[in-house]
Amino acid sequence: MRDNLDSLTRSYKRLSLDVRGRMEFALDSNSDIALAIAEREQEHLDQGFFVLAFAALEREITSLFLARRPDAETFGRARRLDFPKRLATACEIAQNVLGEAPVWAVTAKEIESWYEIRSDVAHGEAPAESFDVFKVIERANEVATTRERVAQTLAKQAP
Repeated sequence: MRDNLDSLTRSYKRLSLDVRGRMEFALDSNSDIALAIAEREQEHLDQGFFVLAFAALEREITSLFLARRPDAETFGRARRLDFPKRLATACEIAQNVLGEAPVWAVTAKEIESWYEIRSDVAHGEAPAESFDVFKVIERANEVATTRERVAQTLAKQAP
């Protein structure tokens, strides 16, 4: 998963730089039309990558939620459960297995708000709140690290 997140980060950076370059060109050439087009492209880019990044984050949270029973059938059922419940349970599992709250647990409310934003964007609506794609990817990496630590700890405890 980390390779996918790294690839997502690189792609987003590269494409954002390209669009920003077109914005600068539009500003330099004093073209309001070109600027409006580039700004709209950046908005689409941000929304698309936000949905991709959140999907990766949600997958990591669901995988952590299922740390003690990680089979494909259970994963499918878990995805249909309420996201805030999966998130809270994932935090509890990490706390119980590792003996400490994961670093990202303090941002659980923010992560929940991203779920709502993701739903808006995925259904073609403008998001009600602003978001930061890089922050979502960073959180996905943090949850992935926690999931890996939990899996290692559980593997050591297995008979």
